[in-house]
This record gives sequence, structure tokens and C-alpha cells, in this order.
Amino acid sequence: MNSAKLDLIILNGRTVINEFERWGNIKLSYLDTEGLLGRSAQMVSGYYNKRVRVIGWSTNLQSSHGVTDDYISRLAVRIKNLYIEG
Repeated sequence: MNSAKLDLIILNGRTVINEFERWGNIKLSYLDTEGLLGRSAQMVSGYYNKRVRVIGWSTNLQSSHGVTDDYISRLAVRIKNLYIEG
């Protein structure tokens, strides 16, 4: 992958995270976060090619039951904060 023009890679879902780590031969940092329906979830953070920011979360927003606008808004704030913190 040519990452010259990339600033951020966003990963959605545990399988996507696992496959990206395997494909890129990288290890992301894992952070616990609020999941759906009181379950725990994880966010990941790191860098691809030591330059491109990578942020992801384990809850698959496209296919998980219980995804609400409020949950997505809280997740967006957490992603923004992770990106700003760098």
C-alpha cells in the first residue's frame, strides 16, 4: 500500500482490526471502551509505516444490534480525541 497521501486509517470491527494487523505486520495498542448493550469493546490506536495514524474499534457499526446515534456520537468524540492526542 502506498501511504504517501494518507493521514488516517479507520478500522471498524474486530475482524478488520485483526486482519489489518496481520497484513501490515504491526501491533496496535488496545484500549478498553464502552460497547453496546453494556458489553465491553476495544479501541485500537497506532501508526502504519511509522507515519499514518490508525484508529479503530471492535464494534461493527454496520451489523451490530443496538447501534444508536448517541453511541456513534460518543464513539466519534473518542476517535477525535485519539487523533488529536496523536
